[in-house]
Amino acid sequence: MKFPGVITNVLSAELFTNLQEDLRFWELSNYSYTQEASQFLGRVGADELIFREAQTIVKYKIQKNFEHHLQPVRVHLNAAFPNTAGSVFHTDSADHDQITFVLYTNHSWNTQWGGETVISTPDGYKYVPYIPNTGCFFPSHWEHYGASPNAHAKTMRTSVAFTYKVCYNYPVTRTNYEQR
Repeated sequence: MKFPGVITNVLSAELFTNLQEDLRFWELSNYSYTQEASQFLGRVGADELIFREAQTIVKYKIQKNFEHHLQPVRVHLNAAFPNTAGSVFHTDSADHDQITFVLYTNHSWNTQWGGETVISTPDGYKYVPYIPNTGCFFPSHWEHYGASPNAHAKTMRTSVAFTYKVCYNYPVTRTNYEQR
């Protein structure tokens, strides 16, 4: 499997729009790095049905790339404003059996505004451009960050990260129909 994997048109237009409606409610509560300083917008308890529905759809889309079943672990919401100190390199898990999928959730975006995901891979840095309703997946123990929007951006950058455990003791049995 070559990482990062990229999937376009992740959600249906209707679900993508409904997800954006729910993303209107942000709070200064993103404790990704330390509990002492909440520097980023986020959401506490993002267990609403809309996120679980999206997480399930993403699971089945990325499942095609794995020989073992995926089990949902968490949903993490993130937002960043233009010209602000952004995320720093971090990992989503120390476990080597987890995959992170980052879904870019803005309705419209100009790639000139920045906001790309930067991933430190064993082969060097990989950059995935921020394109609405597109996402990338990679091992959760790899260091990565979401770049803040630059001075050209007119809106904040939002994303939803889904983490899945790769169940190595539960291989996927593919039928002849699925293999086509």
